Amino acid sequence: MEKLEQLILDEGRKEKRERTLLPGQTMTEQEYENTDGAKLQEVLADGLKEKLYGKVVRRIYPTEADGMFERFGESKATVDDLKKFNVARYQLERDMAQADILRAGMGEDDVEFLSAGSEEFDAIIGGTLKDKKRVVDVVRDHFYLMVADGRTDDVKAILDAQRELKKVRESPSFARSNAIAKQIIDEHGFTTKEWSKIEEAHTTQKELEEYEQQARGGFRKWSFKGVLDQIFHGSGFSPSERGAKRKIRGKEEVARESIRKHFIDKGVYYYNRRTRKVLRQIAKIEDARPMGQLKEQYNIIGSILAASVENDEKLMEALQIEEKSQGKIKAEAVDRTKPVTFEELGSKKGELNDGTFKTEFKKYIKKRVEGGSLTAADLADDGVRESELDRYNKESGAPKKGVFGFFVELLDAFRRTWLTNDKKSSFIKDNNLWNLA
Repeated sequence: MEKLEQLILDEGRKEKRERTLLPGQTMTEQEYENTDGAKLQEVLADGLKEKLYGKVVRRIYPTEADGMFERFGESKATVDDLKKFNVARYQLERDMAQADILRAGMGEDDVEFLSAGSEEFDAIIGGTLKDKKRVVDVVRDHFYLMVADGRTDDVKAILDAQRELKKVRESPSFARSNAIAKQIIDEHGFTTKEWSKIEEAHTTQKELEEYEQQARGGFRKWSFKGVLDQIFHGSGFSPSERGAKRKIRGKEEVARESIRKHFIDKGVYYYNRRTRKVLRQIAKIEDARPMGQLKEQYNIIGSILAASVENDEKLMEALQIEEKSQGKIKAEAVDRTKPVTFEELGSKKGELNDGTFKTEFKKYIKKRVEGGSLTAADLADDGVRESELDRYNKESGAPKKGVFGFFVELLDAFRRTWLTNDKKSSFIKDNNLWNLA
């Protein structure tokens, strides 16, 4: 191929990729470098990609997906269908690249920060699984679901928080605070696990306001104390301010005494002087921005992840099963099992016949009657029979929560198209099908 032709081809690759962009999207640097992307056969042979691809197709084309899968399953896909599947293929690659950025920003050390900052995260994931590695594995895979589901606001918030964490850690103020922390540990002999005890010797402005709020909650707004608090708040002598100061004095004195005792036990002669030095160092760390900034960003990530996992019913169930099985049964955010082949899919289609349909439909209609939605007398009406067949067919071929994938969609599509008008007419006339005795 001549050089000029190669330049034309490169331009054509770019145009090909640009055609698949969704409204508001622009090409990323990674997409410029790899304009072709993974081919459909590659996607459908990969356990993870195949599952997510089915999700992405339905997300991008929610009202058209049923028809697209039905036609594709019958080898009657239109050019428009194939173009849309192509757009989804490129979108999957973009989604996975974004999920990989999220995954790279989640390490084992982050787990403890997330659990400490979010009670919900600790209850759902952090305090449930055996170790930090398992937590990281589950969270990283859950990122794929968040992106494939199109939770753009949550994904952006986590990405922003991860970038902010990196920015804070690289800042001069973090380096200064870290140097002081090293002095407290290396020079004065405190352990990192003693920090939560000795840091009580200093109260930040934010903590002061929280103590005042707690004190204010002890009396009604229009009670005598409540009125006094509104009048004198800010003077330092209001009931809430005085109540807060009493609590602060108590907890600070306990912490200071702990620091003094630390030096006395070590045989330090000028222990009061060393205590005052440590108190100044604690204040510098506590009042500096990095510590508060890190906590804030971890709280954001932890709360978003907890809410996201809570809404994933299948994962929530799997996490509890893993806990009860003591780790023998692993929870998976995404099923990575090897996809079926089209030949295997054909075999699964063959399992659906008149006999299996009638068996499953009878269970369904019996449940409907027992639940009070219908009576046995209603089933004698042909109109009711037709509407119930349509209802069952729609439900059995609808996407199931927590079960997804390209081949799952094709099988559901086959279920929807299997009940032809001829079969439906035959089932309506089959009185044995409607006899629940």
